[in-house]
Formats: sequence, structure tokens, C-alpha cells
Amino acid sequence: MVAVDLVQHLFKTYKNAFAIVVSTETIGPHCLTKAAVKAFTMNLKVLVPKILPIRELPRFAIVSLCKSKSKSSTPESARAGLNLKTGIEHFCIHPGGRAVIDGLGKSLGLSEYDLERARMALHHFGNTSAGGLWYVLGYMEAKKRLKKGDRILMISLGAGFMCNNCVWEVMKD
Repeated sequence: MVAVDLVQHLFKTYKNAFAIVVSTETIGPHCLTKAAVKAFTMNLKVLVPKILPIRELPRFAIVSLCKSKSKSSTPESARAGLNLKTGIEHFCIHPGGRAVIDGLGKSLGLSEYDLERARMALHHFGNTSAGGLWYVLGYMEAKKRLKKGDRILMISLGAGFMCNNCVWEVMKD
């Protein structure tokens, strides 16, 4: 609807103007959120055993089993799950908007320090789709936060309910 509003405003300003508006069907935010979570979860099932220390996997299984047996679901118990920080030093999160950054940060138990890079890329460059990840990575490099041997989890979300993840290892300081 933003495009239609913009065109209507332009027609009021420029009387003899023409415009083409291409609009696609909007899928409700709940459907998009569920699809993104499903795609991200499927990716993590493959990625997690390859990046986390062996001791983290049984701990996660035990915590998950205890959570499934308890009936109360508090925010503290939800965060007690998988600790990606045991195998990943940095998180390069898709700066697709404040809700995306906040949602991923909350679900992964990340700190404001971990989310700062994505927030700054969003602030300086806006949502630049997949290209935004390189701004986040550039911010990390510019702040000299990357050290040799550090691992970076890059999380990209895109159109068509796509979610791509990869792990990078820093080769030199």
C-alpha cells in the first residue's frame, strides 16, 4: 500500500504524470514468521552438530527434555536451550528490519553487543536485502572485532521464505 500512497501523492503534485504500480499479494506477518522460523530451524538442524562442541549437544538434549516435561513456559526457560555462543564468536545477522534483528536476537539469546552490528548496518544503509550482510561484516572488520580463528555465523533471510546460513572462519588478524 505504500507504493499506491506514494503514487497518489505524486499525482497531486504533478498533474500530468503517469505511473505504473506493481503490487504483489502480501502474506500476513504470522505466516511469514512461521515459514521463516521453520526454514531457520531446518538449517540449524544440519549446521549445529558441525559447529558446536560435543559437550553442548547432550546438554541441549537434557534441557529440551526437561522443558518438554515442565508445563510452565517462561522466557527464562525458553532461553535455556541451545547456546550457539559455545561454538560461534560472532553473529552476522540479516539487517532486514528492527523486527528481524530483535526476533533473531531474542530466539538465539544474543546480547545487544551481538546485535549492534546489524542495527548499525540497518541504521546507516537501510534494508539492502542480501547485500546488507556484507555491511554487517564490514562493520565487524572496521571495529577490529575479528581475530584469527574466530567463527562467524551468517544468517540471511529473503523472499520466498528463504533462509541461508553459513559459518566463516577468520583466517588472519
